[in-house]
Amino acid sequence: MLGQIILNLICGFLVNIIHKSIKYLSNKEILIPFGGKIRSCVKSGQKFDKGDVLFEVEGRKLEGAYSLVGELGVKPEKALDFVTRIEGEYISKNDVIAEKIVSGGFMSKRIISEHEGIVDLSKIRMGYINILSELVNKSCVATFSGIVKDIDFSRGVIVQNDICEIPLFFMNTNLEENVFGQLQVLSDAESVPSSRKMQDSFEGKVVFAGRFLYPELAMELFRRGCEFILVSSMNYDDLKNLNLPIGVLTGFGNIYFDSVQLDFLKELEGYHLLIPKEGSFVQFPVGLKNKISRLIEQRYYTDFLQKGDIVKSRDLESFGLVGEIISFDESSNFAKVLIQDGSEFMIRLENLELYTEEFSIMRTRIF
Repeated sequence: MLGQIILNLICGFLVNIIHKSIKYLSNKEILIPFGGKIRSCVKSGQKFDKGDVLFEVEGRKLEGAYSLVGELGVKPEKALDFVTRIEGEYISKNDVIAEKIVSGGFMSKRIISEHEGIVDLSKIRMGYINILSELVNKSCVATFSGIVKDIDFSRGVIVQNDICEIPLFFMNTNLEENVFGQLQVLSDAESVPSSRKMQDSFEGKVVFAGRFLYPELAMELFRRGCEFILVSSMNYDDLKNLNLPIGVLTGFGNIYFDSVQLDFLKELEGYHLLIPKEGSFVQFPVGLKNKISRLIEQRYYTDFLQKGDIVKSRDLESFGLVGEIISFDESSNFAKVLIQDGSEFMIRLENLELYTEEFSIMRTRIF
């Protein structure tokens, strides 16, 4: 929870939370990972602004990606057994890159490369073979302002700035390193996007895929180079069967996604975001006290949780319950919440979020 919890007998508890669990944190340090041989364009202690180049990296562009799960029907953890090429091998167009023997050895399924380039097996544990271009220089251009705190040439650039942070309800894989990419919002709160209407490449992107994610769409997004998927909800079994980096924001099942978080994501579309490998949250660097920071603070920030506020639980034992704060426990920073059926529960303040949806059943409760 951001800030101190201070009891105020008149106004309630000062908890410094952002509406809908979006937290605003000042002067935080984050690690921006490299992705190859780099040349730093900044120095320790240097201030940088939006549009400045942080570093240039010598890497390869994604020419094409192939899903062994989708095309051969194999499990991600077994995908390497069916690859017919080696890491770093240069192949030509129409070369066979993976093969599965079927029908007792009388037939085979093959994946034929549509591109020439270098074989990359870095994502084979997710079931993908990438074909990369020759070496090219790519620049990391900041979408926020900040201060360079340190440069670790084995890990990345450590910068200090203000961030907005959204907790993840669940993430299905352990990340090997921080994910850093630009946010792209693929869908609104109601619709489910179609792969036929998507762009060809999502290289370097973290994609918000909408209110619900189907396995086929997830596999297609990663085939097109997506780094990480954010989604409001999806079926638990589908999520566990996909060995892909996916973060669920709201819960399991096809459930409602509120407009406040969607508006926030749309507002920061095109900005960089970070998913730390050790944390179950998403961080949005927004600069040091700049215009967008103040705008976000004014629009989403609230000073107090008060008696009578309608809140929603994010605690595992009472997740999703909506109720009204009826009292505070001064000694333990707990609140007592009354729900629609007349029962009550105690919960720590940091596990509550304001709940202001018009359809809330608590707006018309009769007790």
